[in-house]
Amino acid sequence: SEAQIKKAIKDYLQYQQNLGNLYFDQLFSGEAIEVRGKTRRKIQGCQEGTSDLYVLIKGRIIFLECKSSKGKASPAQRAFQILVEDQGASYELVRNVDDVERIIK
Repeated sequence: SEAQIKKAIKDYLQYQQNLGNLYFDQLFSGEAIEVRGKTRRKIQGCQEGTSDLYVLIKGRIIFLECKSSKGKASPAQRAFQILVEDQGASYELVRNVDDVERIIK
C-alpha cells in the first residue's frame, strides 16, 4: 500500500539522516482540528497537492511524492510539481526505496 511505501521510504531517509548524509521531513496538507480541553482550533497545513516529503542534500532540495505501483498524481500534485520545478527545485514521484536511493546519489 502507499502507506507502507511511505513508511519504508521514511525509515530509509531517517537512516541516512542519522548518518549525517541529508535532512528530510514530512509535509502535511489539509486541515486538522486541535483539541485542548474545551478549546478547539483549526490548523491549516500545507496547500493541497504539496508533496509527502522533502529532502535537503548537498545544497539541493528534492520534493518526494510517494505512490503505489499504480498510483497517479492528482491535478493539484501536478500543479505543485510545476511550481517546484519553476523555482529550480527537484520533484520526484517515487514508488519504492530503490527510487529514492537512486535520486539522492
